[in-house]
Order: sequence, then structure tokens, then C-alpha cells
Amino acid sequence: MKKIILGLVVSAVVLFAGVNLFGAMAVRHILENAIGAPVSVGRLHVGILSSSVGLYNVKISNPKGFSEKTLADIHEISAKYDLPAFFLGKVHLKAVRLDFGDVTIEKSGSQVNLLELGAVKGITKGMGSGGGKAKPGKPGVQKGPVLQMDEVFVNIGKTRYVDSAAQPPTVKEYDLGVHGETFKNVTDTRGLVKDIVFLILRKVGLSSLTSNFDILLKGVGGEVRSNFQKLLKN
Repeated sequence: MKKIILGLVVSAVVLFAGVNLFGAMAVRHILENAIGAPVSVGRLHVGILSSSVGLYNVKISNPKGFSEKTLADIHEISAKYDLPAFFLGKVHLKAVRLDFGDVTIEKSGSQVNLLELGAVKGITKGMGSGGGKAKPGKPGVQKGPVLQMDEVFVNIGKTRYVDSAAQPPTVKEYDLGVHGETFKNVTDTRGLVKDIVFLILRKVGLSSLTSNFDILLKGVGGEVRSNFQKLLKN
């Protein structure tokens, strides 16, 4: 009897470790596709009994062509999930929380790192996820399981602005003070990334350092710049 119990315990531990190990790799791949930049995940924890999942020490790397290694640190991404929905081919997250650490806005020549993310490059073709404050664009083709995030809560503290082309490089810091910014009924991860980028740019643009924000947008011309300027007035 003891051997049977011990075997069940060992099997449960191995299964749990496997879920977390291979789950971390799968989640990293999902995040990279959603953001359009390399991502590393420090740790994944899946709570089966609590129907919760947590990602810790998530780092988003800068796109190519920028001197800063990291675009953003995310201390924690946590969510409550609907287990029965998975068996119906749906990913239903009841509440998602994103706690950002440092975010770096870098301008290199005429490029701005936030605008070079894969999720944001299509800005002129549509803006927003259908959740939050950004204006929705045309919905894209849904791939994989149906996704539904009821509420996404975003916290962002400090943001650095770096002009790496200046001699010497210019570095400014902003305390955005974003606590519990809420996006509801999110069904598109790339749209959510756009919304968060717009949130950061709005907060920087509405700060007292307007002149620095004008520098950030310098070199971003045409329809892209026009769309951002309209967005920042909302």
C-alpha cells in the first residue's frame, strides 16, 4: 500500500514538473508571437486545484537595431483560468494581472523600439484590441483556441526614455504611476499589446515633458505619426 501511495505521489510530482517545464516553453512561444519580440520566462507556476497560473521574471527583449538589451521587465503575469473551458477548445481567463517593472522607450535614429514591435507595426491598419480605450481596428484571423480575457489589470511604474543616437546618449525617467488600468473583454493578444503601448505613450505624452515626447516622435512621419497624435488627444 505504501508503495502504491509513494508511486502516486512521485507520478503527481513528475506530472506537475512536466506541466510547468513544457508549459513555460509553450507560453514563451505564445508571448513572442503576441508581442513580436524575443521573450524569456523566468518561472511558470500552474495551480491545478486553485485554477491559477503565474509567470514570473518575464523579459521582453528589444527589437534588432537598438542598443538597450531589454525593452520591458514584467515581474508577474497572473491569471485565474476556467478549467472546463479548456475541454471545449477555449482559453477563458477570468482575471489577468500584469505587473511591469522597468520599461525602456528607446529612440535610435528614426526608429522607436515600441513602434518596431511586431504587434505594433500594423498600427496604420487598425488600432486596439476591442478592450480598453484604444479604437478597435478590423479583427484579424483567429488562430488556435478561442481566447477570452474578461478583465486585464495593468500596473506600470517607471519608464526610461533613451535617445541612443544622441552624443552623449540622452536618458530621462518617468514615473507613470499606472495602477489597475483595466482592459475588458479582450479577445486578441496582439491588440492588447497595442493598447498597452498606447497607454505608455499617452502617459508620457501627457506628462510635463512634452518636448521630450516630441523628440521621441521625430522621424516617425506620415500616417503613423498622425494616428499617434490623434490618439494622444483622446
